[in-house]
Amino acid sequence: MIIYTVVARASDGSVLAECSAAGMEGNYPSVLQQLIVILNKRPKLISVGNRKTFMYPSNERSSEDVNCDPFGSLWNGIDGILGITGDSGEGSSNSLDHFFHVIRGEGVWYMCLSDDNEGRQQNVNFGFLNDVMKDFTAKYSPSKINRANAYAFEKSFSITISNLMHYYQINRDDLQKDESMAKLHTEVDSLKSVMGDNIDFMLTRHDALDLMVKKSESLIEDSRIFAKRSKTLKKTMRVRYYYYKIITAGVAILILYLIFGSVCGFGFSCLGDADADADADGD
Repeated sequence: MIIYTVVARASDGSVLAECSAAGMEGNYPSVLQQLIVILNKRPKLISVGNRKTFMYPSNERSSEDVNCDPFGSLWNGIDGILGITGDSGEGSSNSLDHFFHVIRGEGVWYMCLSDDNEGRQQNVNFGFLNDVMKDFTAKYSPSKINRANAYAFEKSFSITISNLMHYYQINRDDLQKDESMAKLHTEVDSLKSVMGDNIDFMLTRHDALDLMVKKSESLIEDSRIFAKRSKTLKKTMRVRYYYYKIITAGVAILILYLIFGSVCGFGFSCLGDADADADADGD
């Protein structure tokens, strides 16, 4: 059964129109708003034109757990990444669980809440969302959607949603047997297979990335060691350079001393004799 439906702008999460089933009350709008916020933060969860089902588990949890993680970390998607892996959902849900079915259009989220835990019933709900999306895009232009304030289309479009909800509620059994619904179910199964292959590829790629990260960390560490050693070597070479210059200068001075010593005597007496001769000439 479709309990609650909402159309929201993807850019900021503003609700543009909503509708609840007659006699149904609850905190669905606030919970769904949390889902919209998370989807806007993680846009890669659902690409444009794709769909997913998210389970809101009813298992017993403390109020603190619910406030901290309202979806119990069990984000279930029909494509196999986040989702129910079988048509009936056995082993992953119970009759008290609720399911948020989501289609991402061009700049718009189309969502409905149901208590249908069987795959074919959920396909009917996606057929309902497809009709909502078709009517919404036919009635409002992208520019008008982008400029609209929150709940701008509540009066003009909620009636359309209500009529579609009523139609899908009373014709649910027939719609499950409809060829288009069967085609949708086949597409979902195909999507599961494709996404399963994608998961295997992602896991393989993840392992390769981990190895690459480890190698890069090793290279960074080696480069740090090399930089430290080159700095030490540079300092050592500088010390050696000045050491050799000092030795060279000392040897040069020693050679000059020996040369002058061999000519004038090591006491440089010739310089004293030259001074005496100069004084005698002056007298």
